[in-house]
Amino acid sequence: MICRTCNHIVPDGVLACPACSERASLQAFLEMQRALLPRFLSGEYPLTLGRANNSVHAHIQLIGESKHAWCGAPMNHSQRWQRIFEELDRTISLCAKCRAAIHKMAAEVTPKEVA
Repeated sequence: MICRTCNHIVPDGVLACPACSERASLQAFLEMQRALLPRFLSGEYPLTLGRANNSVHAHIQLIGESKHAWCGAPMNHSQRWQRIFEELDRTISLCAKCRAAIHKMAAEVTPKEVA
């Protein structure tokens, strides 16, 4: 069967298009990150940093999901630590993609949301 929305092939026996479901899930997850980010920007909660598999750089763990970093890398569960948002720029070995992703979303947060 072909999905009417995205024209991808939907395997037999599958109720929803896997490509559309993944896209909708990712969008919902990004919206959750955006909704929770003001609490981290205010310093109310620390962000969790850790190592991705075989990486020398520190990565920022997604909020509410411990298996992936903001850059999409899979997280290694053996090395984790926490930092408040203001300390991120002093974390020298931080993944550039994670840093860029969280700063891009943080720029969309208004001061009123953080207060």
